[in-house]
Amino acid sequence: MHPRIRIHRHRRRRRAPVQ
Repeated sequence: MHPRIRIHRHRRRRRAPVQ
């Protein structure tokens, strides 16, 4: 694994309902 490469394994944030 390269220290430069970032692995995005964070939970997807639910966007607030846009009205």
